[in-house]
Amino acid sequence: LRTRTLMQQGWREMYADIDVLLAPTLPGPAVSADDPVFEWAPDDIEGATTAYSRVCAPGNLTGLPALSMPVGYSADGGLPLGAQVIGKPFCEGDVLRVASVYETATDHIGTLAPLKRAP
Repeated sequence: LRTRTLMQQGWREMYADIDVLLAPTLPGPAVSADDPVFEWAPDDIEGATTAYSRVCAPGNLTGLPALSMPVGYSADGGLPLGAQVIGKPFCEGDVLRVASVYETATDHIGTLAPLKRAP
């Protein structure tokens, strides 16, 4: 609980200068179920669960309003990519407005990733 309180304090300080934070939902495109790791460099491999948690944990631990939205597809396989909008405490409206503006300005919402047929 002490660590969570320190994280909340740090995020409150950050929000003194910004209204919302736009960040990746995941550290990269989805990984294969057969090999659930991210290989950042030859000697730098991270398990998918750890990588996913690392990116989303700050919003979850601090209890800030947040949402995830689709923002496109990876260039090397057409896998979905997402972004999260994280707002100040009790400013859910700001988070929803940012997502609504993005949705209106792009065509990513409602599209499906290309299907790949198994050989």
